[in-house]
Amino acid sequence: MFSVFTFTRAPLALISCLVVSQFSYAIVDMRNANFSESFNVLEIPGSGYDLRLKASYQSRSLHNGLIGFGWCTDFETKLEHLAEGAKKITECGAGLEIIFKPANFSKKNADKLKAAILAAEKKSGNKNLKQLTKDLDDNDELRQTLAQKHKLKFQTPASTIYLAEGSVADRLELRGKTYIRTYSDGTFQKFDLEGNVIGVSDRLGNHLKYEYKGSKLVSVVDNNGRKLTFSYSAANNKVEKITGPEKTAAYFSYKGFDLTEIVAADKETYKFEYDSLHNMIKMTFKDGSKKQIKYDSNRDWVTGFVDANGCAESYDYEFSKKDPENHYWANVEKKCQGKVTNKSRYEFKYEKRPDGLGFYLAHLKMKINEENTEIDYHPNFGKPQKIVRNGKPTLFKYDKLGLVEEKIEGKDSIRFEYDPKHRKIARVIEGKDWTTFKYDRFGNPIHAKNSKGQEVSLAFGRSGKIERLVDQAKREVHIKYNKITGRPEYLERPGVGRINLSYDSDGNVVQRTPAKEQESAALQITAALSSMIQVFAPSGMNLGL
Repeated sequence: MFSVFTFTRAPLALISCLVVSQFSYAIVDMRNANFSESFNVLEIPGSGYDLRLKASYQSRSLHNGLIGFGWCTDFETKLEHLAEGAKKITECGAGLEIIFKPANFSKKNADKLKAAILAAEKKSGNKNLKQLTKDLDDNDELRQTLAQKHKLKFQTPASTIYLAEGSVADRLELRGKTYIRTYSDGTFQKFDLEGNVIGVSDRLGNHLKYEYKGSKLVSVVDNNGRKLTFSYSAANNKVEKITGPEKTAAYFSYKGFDLTEIVAADKETYKFEYDSLHNMIKMTFKDGSKKQIKYDSNRDWVTGFVDANGCAESYDYEFSKKDPENHYWANVEKKCQGKVTNKSRYEFKYEKRPDGLGFYLAHLKMKINEENTEIDYHPNFGKPQKIVRNGKPTLFKYDKLGLVEEKIEGKDSIRFEYDPKHRKIARVIEGKDWTTFKYDRFGNPIHAKNSKGQEVSLAFGRSGKIERLVDQAKREVHIKYNKITGRPEYLERPGVGRINLSYDSDGNVVQRTPAKEQESAALQITAALSSMIQVFAPSGMNLGL
């Protein structure tokens, strides 16, 4: 979808993009030797939420969900109740894990739970308590399993508000029989008491509702009545067909619990082969091109990958003798047509989290060809505190909520101040230059002004998209969206002219140029958009242009 004027909060997003992408070479994550691949199976744009399905495969995942072993979808986000009194949300059924904690949460919660488990195990006759004590320190999943076995858990008041690490605006609370997750952009995600996601919504009335029959997801419906319906195979209870509006459909085939073929709504086909351990070893595309993956049979770690162009990557791993689980190295070599095109080495060090909930990545060292990078991470927020690239350090300071207060690079410094209500950037100060931002009650950015004299005002419609902008030169631009697809149809300079937009089958703009008599309008519209991009740039808000 042509996502003009979509905003994301930046300092944290920029840091994430800066660092996380470097864990991976090709589509193998060097932290855990995990191969991943995602496929856009179905996408139906709309004026509110798009109806879409993205299927993702993770070779190290044990998730056996809607579409088979190792696969997950956007509809499988789960909420888990941790015995220590915190909550954990796992995206895509087996993806990113985010822990939400009460304000008074501390390591004492984990210590008390561990003591209760040891007492219960001693009472039940366990003679190896010394080893169990160590295992409970190192293995948070074991704590959850034994706590469930002995029916041990912290009782938290129903009124408790749980905050996501590093983001006060991303919170979780129980309202009646529904857990409501509030994002920093003012959107909501809803879970039932069992942890199943049951819907998403925004403050403008747009929503998706998830409907279940027993434990099976049977449909997803939006506020306009558009619907995705899920049909299941009688052989393995996996989704075999998803139907949508206007006869849109996607199909899934299996061998046992292994997904062997996807026929996407756009008629693209993908075929998959696996080894005896459910590890994907080959994927074949509609044009006949292939990707192949090799594994270490003992650890299930990826050791080789061949891309669709025939370029081969090899991976090998080294482990510290003192602490092999938490200190190790990964080496990568890529060859294309017999020539080495990349040689990389990664070092990972993990340490115990201060709250007792497992481990966090404390230090990363990378050498990618001749580029050297070292990163130290914050123990509470998991974000970079220090990045050293080829000897040049960049420091990050955070407030108590995990929001970036200052970025220091050499003698240069960028400081960030935040809107107290929305916790979004209100002011960016870089030397003598500054930029300020204001938001409406929904958290949409409606005004930006900088010390260079640039100024832009924005007006949002009910869909949450920009419908009007005015810059410092009083150039006013209106944006008209298609009611069905949600894409911009044209950008208009009232009284001057407009730019009509058209799209290809992938949703990319293929025509921006107006008729010759509209060239003046095009120049003025482009200038106004340029002002908007420049004045919002210090916040890192993604304008999608």
